[in-house]
Amino acid sequence: MLDQITKAELNTLEIIKLAFGASEADQDSVAAKFRDLSENWSEIKSELAVQTIIGLPVDVVLKLDITDKEKEEYFYYVARKVKKVYNILNAQKEVCDILKDIPFVIIKGGAASMYYPKPEYRQMGDIDIIVHPEYCEQVISLFNEKGYKQGKDNDRHIDFRTKFGIVIELHRFFSTKEDGKHSIIFNQMLYDAVSNREITEMCGYHFPVLPKLENGMILLAHIRQHLHSGLGLRQIIDWMMYVKTNLNDEYWNGTFCKVSENMELKILAETVTLLCKEYLGLDGISWCDGADKELVDEMLYYIMEKGNFGRKQDKKSNDTIFVMHHFRNPISAFKYLTEGGMRHWKAAQKYKVLKPFAWIYQIGRLLRMGLARKKGINTFVGEIKQSKSEVEFLRRLGVMD
Repeated sequence: MLDQITKAELNTLEIIKLAFGASEADQDSVAAKFRDLSENWSEIKSELAVQTIIGLPVDVVLKLDITDKEKEEYFYYVARKVKKVYNILNAQKEVCDILKDIPFVIIKGGAASMYYPKPEYRQMGDIDIIVHPEYCEQVISLFNEKGYKQGKDNDRHIDFRTKFGIVIELHRFFSTKEDGKHSIIFNQMLYDAVSNREITEMCGYHFPVLPKLENGMILLAHIRQHLHSGLGLRQIIDWMMYVKTNLNDEYWNGTFCKVSENMELKILAETVTLLCKEYLGLDGISWCDGADKELVDEMLYYIMEKGNFGRKQDKKSNDTIFVMHHFRNPISAFKYLTEGGMRHWKAAQKYKVLKPFAWIYQIGRLLRMGLARKKGINTFVGEIKQSKSEVEFLRRLGVMD
């Protein structure tokens, strides 16, 4: 399977390994790696962008033997990303001021970046906060009073946009369907942890975050969620930075292992961490050494094939694979079809008597979408086979009910 990974993808792993301090005694080997990176820079840069990690190897790129124009283009691109990070941190400070009397925490972006040696180079897209549901309406009122524009509301979170265009996701809860039967317990664990929140400092900004156990569990659950939609190296490196900072053998064996096992995330934690040791230069821990090496390689291939949010795959192919994931068993299929039918069939939304037939409506809708595609039946069959393979991979990781 790893023989299908391109040289540019392998070089991307090497440049990240060098960026985070992996050292080799053989200087000739290091020099050869730099030559490879320089010769394949254009392809590597594209891969870094797709994986949403283009700013991370900035110190390595300085040493590459590439043209001045190539360096100028790269650093200009990275500078724009860094500027956005500071714009987000400024907006985040405003959010902290607005919610100074409400218990809340920053999750994902800022709460992952704080573990990086140079957090400003870790790309951020928005601000994610979570509060106990009893405070949601109060937060909504405060954001509206501030003039934030309220947007999408999908039950799980509500989007707001500041006057400078920064998106804030107010989470009522963190879990998604991918968290399965543990969703309620997981969310309650986070609500309880908000009461014990900690104040961290990053790039001169102070903001509240979850304690290290719960923050680590969110990063791990975030990987589980993205496995179903398109996992990239950014989520993997977030986890690696957390492990380097917090998750030594003692803390894993004493606390984290049991909690991750209770949430059925233990296999995923061990697999991702061994991947980081094997391919991204993580060192200093041994608790993951018993992970299935074949599963590790399978995960690496999966990541390099998908890209962050599935950017490397055709959207319609992704849609087919996503749909087929829900057909892994009759109960899952019926639930998916009914929910989809109710979401798209306006008549069923208006007349409750039609709800039992929503699954039939959704089947017809999926068939129409399939017929509208320009790709042939062989492509569709290939996507179904790929979906079955991915479902089996997710089952072995222990992240699919």
